[in-house]
Amino acid sequence: RVVVPERRRRRRRASSSSASSNATARAGAIFFACWALASGTCEALITNVGVRLDSTATATASAEISTFGFAKGGTLDVTAHEITPASAEVWAVSCPKGELQAPLDAGGLGSSTCADMIAADYVATRGCQAALLSNQQTVRITKTQKSREVTIVVLCDANAQVDFSGTFVKLNPKSGHVGFEYAPAARMFAGFIIIWVIVFAVKGAYFWKRRDELTWLHVLLLAPVVTRLVWLIAANRFWINAENTGAGLPLSKSNFDAPTGGGTEALMFIGCLSLNQSTFFCTWIIVSYGWLITRRRMESWEVFVTNTFFFGMFGVNILCRTMFSSLVLIGFYLAYPGLLATTVANATRNLKSLRLQHLMISHSQNPGDAHVVEAKELIFKRMQGLVFWYVAAKITSSVTELFLEDDAWVRYLLGELIDFGAAITLTHILRPRTQANPFNTHFVRDWEAMFEGTMNSIADRIATLGLSPNEIPRPEFYVAYVGGRRERIVDGDVVIDISDDEWDSGVGCFHLILVENPCTPETVLQHLAIASPDRELT
Repeated sequence: RVVVPERRRRRRRASSSSASSNATARAGAIFFACWALASGTCEALITNVGVRLDSTATATASAEISTFGFAKGGTLDVTAHEITPASAEVWAVSCPKGELQAPLDAGGLGSSTCADMIAADYVATRGCQAALLSNQQTVRITKTQKSREVTIVVLCDANAQVDFSGTFVKLNPKSGHVGFEYAPAARMFAGFIIIWVIVFAVKGAYFWKRRDELTWLHVLLLAPVVTRLVWLIAANRFWINAENTGAGLPLSKSNFDAPTGGGTEALMFIGCLSLNQSTFFCTWIIVSYGWLITRRRMESWEVFVTNTFFFGMFGVNILCRTMFSSLVLIGFYLAYPGLLATTVANATRNLKSLRLQHLMISHSQNPGDAHVVEAKELIFKRMQGLVFWYVAAKITSSVTELFLEDDAWVRYLLGELIDFGAAITLTHILRPRTQANPFNTHFVRDWEAMFEGTMNSIADRIATLGLSPNEIPRPEFYVAYVGGRRERIVDGDVVIDISDDEWDSGVGCFHLILVENPCTPETVLQHLAIASPDRELT
């Protein structure tokens, strides 16, 4: 049976599209299953309190501490670190939600009257539990059924002022030390580890299958996946350890919810997160420079800028999560916009040069090369769109977090979802292609094959001048760097100064100049004979 090439291509596209859709569906199903697992019952709530109770007014004689839902009973441990003066009578009262609210009516009525009122009006009739607190002692209140409890501390002494500091630990049976706002964090990160392992395996298998069409740029795309997995493993280990020991808690709000203390898990959490952020965004910069898309090599200053962003972002991320400094905070808020702005600017610069190249090719005798240029343009257009989408998604997630203070773990979930979408989108933008391949491979033989059509086109145009095929030498390819002062050898490539001598420019270098130097000024390009299709070649 004979299958025509066009039908074969269509079948391959359909097969590839179907496989991609199935893989996406499987990944989505696994993700939502992990998400459902993560959104379980709150396990624990730890609240550190430091309040001043003033019984000269009823409104300030008591203070609400927290609200917590016990799934099947549990315990409330209250530790009074300091009560000043120590002789003050301070009670902790826990009641079902709706039965208790601050200020408590018993506050400031005197020791005996206050205690009797708590026992009669709250404990006996409303299902509340109460305990008298003392300095440096811990009392336990045990819950036996499912309920959502509100806890209040109240000062019974009349006309007194008391400074109270303590820790309230509410636990469900067999639970850990993580507060309910972060209770699902460990399982959520475990779910993302599974998802990213699948992504790494699928991407690696796909790249291996298309290995003949790959460049080093595609290999670079695996680096953010590896660092993401390292970060997720470190985060999962931190939260598991926090559940068991409470190490690293409470999180520091002023340091972007970073772990506190100097434990190994906390340091790994911060270090791996910083490494992941640096690798993730610096990959965008390398792509926006056009490495292996519009050029084979990056300039020295481009490598310097990329390294500066990498180590700079790594440093400010660590400093912002381990110390509080206004200067470091300013650097943090300048690094991210600066990196994204650089990415957009690089993509815009490459688009300008590609549009000029597209214009020149449209006037040549080999318009088929325009498909490759269009594929390159599409990469940079989508790169710009990816940056704008990412910024919009981050702003939207930040606004959403304002309404989810009781579910702070959702902050991690939204961040991981946005980064996951950005990584998958970038992989799709830079996918290997057989037709109209926009990538410049690092192999010389492929480099020459990419411009074979340009060589033939130039030879055909010279032949129109009346020269016989035997008189036309095969064009030799060389890399032309615009702006030099004399001919020289760099890394084995012949370098020709085109801006000084328009007659020695060579007829085969125009296409290469646009690839090697996409920022070449238009005033320099006008010296090229091939840039003017109506001009005679001599």
